[in-house]
Amino acid sequence: VQLGPSSIAWVLKLRHRYGLSIRKSCQLLSEAFQLDLSAGAISHLEQRVAKKLLPDYEQLLEQARQASYLHVDETSWYVGQPGYWLWDLTKADLTVYEISSRRDRQTLDRLLGDDFNGTLISDCASIYEQFCERQQKCYAHHLKAIKDALQACPQSSYLKLVRKLLQKAIGYESCRKRFKPPDYQRLCDHLENRADQLLPTYKDENGKIHFDHPSCPFELNPTELKVARRIAKRRQHLFTFLYDQEVEATNNLAERQLRPAVIQRKISCGNRTPKGAKAWKILRSVMVTDQQRNNDFSNSICQALQRDLRSR
Repeated sequence: VQLGPSSIAWVLKLRHRYGLSIRKSCQLLSEAFQLDLSAGAISHLEQRVAKKLLPDYEQLLEQARQASYLHVDETSWYVGQPGYWLWDLTKADLTVYEISSRRDRQTLDRLLGDDFNGTLISDCASIYEQFCERQQKCYAHHLKAIKDALQACPQSSYLKLVRKLLQKAIGYESCRKRFKPPDYQRLCDHLENRADQLLPTYKDENGKIHFDHPSCPFELNPTELKVARRIAKRRQHLFTFLYDQEVEATNNLAERQLRPAVIQRKISCGNRTPKGAKAWKILRSVMVTDQQRNNDFSNSICQALQRDLRSR
């Protein structure tokens, strides 16, 4: 009753877009707009609005389940204490956050279902392995693993060749429009063949690996072998982005969408209560998605309030 949709939206933007704490938001609203709100008033406001935006959040989650591709990542979180996880499901025009006490396959199944048909873009965490048929593993993580290994083995020609393979793939994809389809396919075939030459395959009987190309000249030391195993294990997901223009080679989008939350976690340690965590994930998901779609968050607030009034 005290605030209209635009004022409510700006109060929430201060908190969830610009990262102000509740008390700093109170101070700014009072000094700039002569709007006196207590910390408790803003906290209760967030919970009331989040309850009204719950249908919008559920709709976004359903859109994520139907997406043709999806970036996913997670980071540690607090809900009164450590031991929780903030999940991030995102694409170019959609972002959904979830806060869970678990970081496992069951949580991923609950979020996306067991029939997700899109391409999942992620890091190499075990919870994503074999989740769906089409995946793209993040090149930034692969290249970092190679960089770390090169610090231990700076003269390794094998590691440099694998790094060059990944860099070539990124270069080919960025120049896709310059090539005619047959020429581009030949470049992709060359990368596929080179990957088969460089990367080992697993033998089932002893869990050991060997090079399936008989003329491969490399004898790998333990550091090189660790990188080889890492990439070879995800061989079928190595070049997905070359054949699908929607898919990126890295999971940078998911990490960028998590970064503001990570900064907030350093300042406020996440949420104090499960009720506050639920409000946080709903408000942040709707607000960030509106920003991606160039929509006015005030309109989402207004529609939610009108919907709530009609339902009474």
